[in-house]
Amino acid sequence: MTEQNPTVAKILKRYDAKQESVQQIADTVGVSLGYVYEVLREHRPGRPRKQHKTRSDNPRMIVGLFDQGIKPAKIAKVLGVSRTYTYRELGKAGRV
Repeated sequence: MTEQNPTVAKILKRYDAKQESVQQIADTVGVSLGYVYEVLREHRPGRPRKQHKTRSDNPRMIVGLFDQGIKPAKIAKVLGVSRTYTYRELGKAGRV
């Protein structure tokens, strides 16, 4: 086994203790938040990640407009999104 960078070892030790958030680990160790996430991606690839909700109203609006009888091409133009994105969201909603 290769010797580990001391900073990486500190990050992993603190993460494994599960007593600090990633932001707290970054502040304590003195590295950027991005660096901590990079280390965790490499050394803890199976770690659970927070589920994100969609931040856009577009998927809801696409389905709503489609349910009103508006064609996908027109929906894409009105919302300023691509037809591909429109069809993908309609497919996820089980409409197309």
